Amino acid sequence: MVKALINNIARELHVKPLKMLFLLILTLDIIVGIFDFRLMLKLTLLAIIGCIFTYAINIPLKKLFKTKRPQMDKYQDMEYGFPSFHTQTAFTIATIYSFYLNSLFFPTFLFATFVGISRLMTKAHKFIDIFFGSILGVLVGTIVLLM
Repeated sequence: MVKALINNIARELHVKPLKMLFLLILTLDIIVGIFDFRLMLKLTLLAIIGCIFTYAINIPLKKLFKTKRPQMDKYQDMEYGFPSFHTQTAFTIATIYSFYLNSLFFPTFLFATFVGISRLMTKAHKFIDIFFGSILGVLVGTIVLLM
């Protein structure tokens, strides 16, 4: 039962990973916006900045390390896998939102973890790609919060 649930989540996250991440931002913003509109705007801006920084860090690292993906035939348009962009983005967003909303710490990091698991299960990445993607995501989120 649990394995089937994880497989379904992984399949869904694989099909639309960035859409799922932006859906997470939108959902969190709606929840926050009901109670504090200014905080919602601040979190949205920080999440966008975090995504831009994630991209700016991730792409050069992929080109520097040139680590091949486990299943190259499936991901030809995305040649290099280290570090995982989706995992890094998910952990960046989780770090930013959980800093301001402590009650969302567990759900946001659980979601980010599921993003990483889905990338492993679909063989888009190796464990090391996911591991360093999550660490970089937390670091980027922390840097954005310190700005």
